[in-house]
Amino acid sequence: MQGLCFRLPGGLPKAPEDWCSPKTCRESYYWELIMNSKPPFAWAIRLRKIVSDRQLLLAAFLRLEGGIEMLAFVAAVMPHSWMAATHRWLGLGEFPASPLMDYMIRSVSFLYGLHGVLLLILATDVHRFKPLILYAAASYLLAGVVFAVVDVSNHMPWWWTVSEVGSVISLGVIFLWLLRC
Repeated sequence: MQGLCFRLPGGLPKAPEDWCSPKTCRESYYWELIMNSKPPFAWAIRLRKIVSDRQLLLAAFLRLEGGIEMLAFVAAVMPHSWMAATHRWLGLGEFPASPLMDYMIRSVSFLYGLHGVLLLILATDVHRFKPLILYAAASYLLAGVVFAVVDVSNHMPWWWTVSEVGSVISLGVIFLWLLRC
């Protein structure tokens, strides 16, 4: 029972059949709650609204993070001189000019961009892609721990570690919190 639930112009209709049919309702168990309840269906409609708002918020966070990660496509094609200038501007010293460093930056940037596209795809139907979003949330939490170890062992500036690890773990927690229902 995949598809979209929709509201007709003028607010919610009086009968649930007019509000969301089994063929168009994404969550069939909500359809059953509405169909098996007695008028005025208020508690079922409130339940549906709460879940819908959480799903909309989750989709918004997925789109935001996906859009941010897609900015990494720029680094995959930027000139080497821009990379070196950014490296110096961040206070990380001179940029190591080696084919391996260039390869790693461009490859990882491209993969970040592809991950951003994947998050945008997941945002299109958070109910159907819930297991993948759960995997993404767990991956963010694990990545936060791994990034902390890598940053500390490579003597990255404290602001780098705090911002990177903090944002990655925060996203994992937010995704898990929004998926809890």
